[in-house]
Amino acid sequence: MLRVLHVIGPMRTGGAQTQLLGLVRAAHGKFWDATVCGTSPGSMTSEFEAAGIPVSELRRWGSPGLIRMARLRRVVAKGSFDVVHSNLWQSNLYTRLAVLGVRQKPKIVISERGVDYERSGLYRFVDRRLRSLTDAWVGNSVTVVEFIEHAHTLSHGQVALIPNAIDREIFRSSSTERASSGPLRVGTVGRLTWEKGHEVLIEAARILVDRGHSFEFCIAGEGPRREELEGLASGLPVTLLGALEPGRQVAGFLSSLDIFVLASHQEGRPNAVLEALAAGIPAIVCDAPGSVEALDDGGIVVSRGDPRALADALLKVAADLPAAERVARAAGDRVLDFDQLAHRYLELFNQLCIEAIDPTK
Repeated sequence: MLRVLHVIGPMRTGGAQTQLLGLVRAAHGKFWDATVCGTSPGSMTSEFEAAGIPVSELRRWGSPGLIRMARLRRVVAKGSFDVVHSNLWQSNLYTRLAVLGVRQKPKIVISERGVDYERSGLYRFVDRRLRSLTDAWVGNSVTVVEFIEHAHTLSHGQVALIPNAIDREIFRSSSTERASSGPLRVGTVGRLTWEKGHEVLIEAARILVDRGHSFEFCIAGEGPRREELEGLASGLPVTLLGALEPGRQVAGFLSSLDIFVLASHQEGRPNAVLEALAAGIPAIVCDAPGSVEALDDGGIVVSRGDPRALADALLKVAADLPAAERVARAAGDRVLDFDQLAHRYLELFNQLCIEAIDPTK
């Protein structure tokens, strides 16, 4: 059985960490023996350990990057790994620097999970210099694949597209009738940062209130814009709920909604949209390419930064919720589960290891 080291950034709650947790839960001991290495500790370490996954942490808070790379190098050297699968840009950098000069270099697979054309010139230079140490790249959406091709000066077809997945045991559709005849409940999930566009949803709420419509709005997430967003939401039927734990807490929140909204200005392939669709919740997204791809014709797309268009879309969905739910469920049925995701990665890992044995393959 293959031995795979998965390297990721801080072990805090996040979309990439949630995807990796689902992947290794599905794969460990069945498709490959997994070990996880985080660049710093966080709340999700215990979840990996509870799943029986060996976990290493490269540093404590504040440790210099050189120490992290030295520790990662020791992990790689001791582990006799066939593949090192790295996620997120910082981990991708550390991983390739750490394997420089390693006697038996494992195959290096680099996963990008978002689009970041604002990376510094120094980082882009170093990244391209390390290209020869990379055996495969993975993007989780067409948009991210195109970004990787641009950032790493790769030809079309050199990057594998492996979409995000969901846990169908947790996120499942229920066709129950609404419990009350009160205001429709609209919600979103995401960190309180600029790219998530929460101010657009809040302004759409203001427009609907001014028009005399009755909705309730809930924003689940935490982040640096909380105070600002609370000010924008003052006097409106908008509640900021704080952070939710991935999995069952998010699933419970989604099941309480009538309509899901993601107003992001930019996305890679947002888990929240996939989870909402799997739960059969009608979805509206702004036209960030990654969001549109995740929606997969399962809802309505509106222009980024246009709260009036979002307000109009909410009224359109509200006018025929059963039809919108059917569209969402059909799209949710097309989302990968984590067993399917593990099969996709296993095919890639096996192909790389076969080529290592027989370079003519």
